[in-house]
Amino acid sequence: MVRRIRAAAGVAGVLAASMAFAAPTASAPDEWIIEPSPALPTAAQDGAEAEARAQALAKQKQYDAAVEQFAQLARRFPSSTHDCYLALASLRQGDLTRAQLFDDVARLRGGERPAWCVDDLGRQLAAKLKEAAFAPLTVQVTPADAVVHVAGLSLRHVDAVWLRPGTYEVSATAPPLVRAVAQAAVTPPGANVVLQLGPPPPVAPRPVSLVPQQVPATPPVALQVARAPERKPVLWPAWAGFGVGGAALATGVVFNVLAASSRSTANQAYVGTSAFDSANSSFGRQRTVAIGGYALGALATGFATWWYASHHAPPESEAR
Repeated sequence: MVRRIRAAAGVAGVLAASMAFAAPTASAPDEWIIEPSPALPTAAQDGAEAEARAQALAKQKQYDAAVEQFAQLARRFPSSTHDCYLALASLRQGDLTRAQLFDDVARLRGGERPAWCVDDLGRQLAAKLKEAAFAPLTVQVTPADAVVHVAGLSLRHVDAVWLRPGTYEVSATAPPLVRAVAQAAVTPPGANVVLQLGPPPPVAPRPVSLVPQQVPATPPVALQVARAPERKPVLWPAWAGFGVGGAALATGVVFNVLAASSRSTANQAYVGTSAFDSANSSFGRQRTVAIGGYALGALATGFATWWYASHHAPPESEAR
């Protein structure tokens, strides 16, 4: 009994540990697919506040923080202007790959760009890329809307990315097609990779056995020895434990989902705003309820399992 209770407590501990969410952050955890999609019509108006904060960081030469802010700005409010700001901040930070990538995205997006982005940024980037011996990696992928993964970036409808000389793994995904992978050795003046995604392999049919099945002979009927009637086991505590445990675990799952939703809401808000504080407070309450539900569910299920295993049959001394 002691071992089973300890095992149930261990399960509760594991479930509680899995609920130890990280605190909400300012960036979204999902993958950012960088592509020259159409600009958001209200990008300048909606992103004005975030743009002012990012520019203030850049003027203070806090380029790491500025790049993070400009990246959020370009992702939430896509426009050629925001791409240009991210390219310039990345250049000041020293990330030439991202700087050239977003300069290209700003041009491919087709929106209006600041004069300094059209005239000066390209020349500065060209000089820095040549000085650091960067080279373009051109990727030809079929189908054209597949997502290309290289150097920690996820790209779509972007044909080239500038990289430091070296060997890189390049892959492309477009479910349900089979993922394509290739190795690329990037050296000046550049390299090229061709990726072709194919359909998934057909499922082989299960072979049909032509060997006739033998019907087993009917075993002899064993003599039945009369036995004294057995007492019915008392199992209602086990069923009650399973019921309470199931309800508690279901409660834990529901509040787990609610906590994840609140965290996602907080992630999309800015720290210090009422929206962030409200979502963060809801996240804390929901996480506490979820942890309690998981712990109670694990303990109740462990008790029910022990009771059923111990009482589903009468002791050997009574069964004889």
